[in-house]
Amino acid sequence: MTRSAKKLAIILLFCCWAASAFAAPHSQESSANTHLRVRVIAGYLMVVSVSINDRGPFDFLIDTGTNTTLIDPQLATELALQPKDRLTLASLASATDVPRYYFQTFRVGPASVSNQEALAVPLPQLTALDHRIRGVLGMNFLLQFSFRLDYEHRTLELYPFPESSQAPTGLRVPVEINESRLLIKIESEASPTGSWKLALDSGIAQFLVFQDRVAATARSCEKANCLMEVATNLADHRASTILLHDVSIAGAHLPETQVVVLRNDLQKPSDHQDGLLPAAPFRSVFFDRTNATVIFSPVPGPFTMASFQQP
Repeated sequence: MTRSAKKLAIILLFCCWAASAFAAPHSQESSANTHLRVRVIAGYLMVVSVSINDRGPFDFLIDTGTNTTLIDPQLATELALQPKDRLTLASLASATDVPRYYFQTFRVGPASVSNQEALAVPLPQLTALDHRIRGVLGMNFLLQFSFRLDYEHRTLELYPFPESSQAPTGLRVPVEINESRLLIKIESEASPTGSWKLALDSGIAQFLVFQDRVAATARSCEKANCLMEVATNLADHRASTILLHDVSIAGAHLPETQVVVLRNDLQKPSDHQDGLLPAAPFRSVFFDRTNATVIFSPVPGPFTMASFQQP
């Protein structure tokens, strides 16, 4: 890694787990709509307070790119949690076995669920950024609600009953739900098929596409100032970038977009996900569970993308 290589803002874990992880259903204990103020780190990472088994509060990062909730092993020890079993957690070219827990109760403000699954894994990248973070709020919690990440007003909204939510105006885009990931179609000629399916990810600050999902004609920049170091909780990885001018979502053209190109050696060929779509450049992202759509508000474009500073 050259010294001039830039460091990509935190990319959290690309998670996978055994099919048995779906066996234990979650149940909602609260029917109240939730509007919570969040703490924002580095201009785009949302942190919210949670309680576990009626203890807390603890700071958890909200991450739509992580398909299961994560807890720092030290916190699991402090809470005297007993693991149910162990599962394999994968991130790019690295994988490790980690203990799996089920929280008896798990609360985010008034929103509460029981039997919440969580994996215990060290979070060195996050704790280095903010030592108060004790875990990651993943999609196995968020998908039980319609939810809104409002970057403009720094709030998290949760709606246990989708019909009670007030969907904002904006660009409505259908999503494919794949292994608890929200895959969104993104058009670009840099894709061999003309489009990518990118997982909505609130834990990153830039577009990311896996190397084997980029057309050979879209050559990435190999100069030192185009290289990046991508940090996950399991390892660091080297990536290059390409600058695209034709990226669009449902016909809405985005401004000039820098895309990180990264190898993902552990991805299965049958996996539909082509990379990651950052949530932060949009002022508000709303997931409507009623019909599996995401609303970007306002309609994305050169003058409506949210501005934020990367660390």
